[in-house]
Amino acid sequence: MYDLVADEDIPKPVVEKLRDTYKIFYIAEEQKGSTDREVLEKSRELEIPILTFDNDFFRYDSHPGIMHITQRTNYSIIAKAVKDIREKTEKEEVEDSVLRVNPSLYRD
Repeated sequence: MYDLVADEDIPKPVVEKLRDTYKIFYIAEEQKGSTDREVLEKSRELEIPILTFDNDFFRYDSHPGIMHITQRTNYSIIAKAVKDIREKTEKEEVEDSVLRVNPSLYRD
């Protein structure tokens, strides 16, 4: 069972750091070249949120959740911010919601 779908725009080092805690379905490894709609369908199929930098996912009404990283920065800080948000939210809170993951609020 997976915990997150990581979009192709998520750098591999971030995915590797997150895999210390979570099972990640990484589009770049499993379905390279997928469209946003295909990523969304995988998220729906697995019933887990999408982790992405891409704000194109905002246009979809129904989804298991979008964790939108607002800033590209140090990989460790991004992973720390994602883990913190993920730990603080229940599945019901994420569904059909966009959670902003702001790495600038964290330190390495």
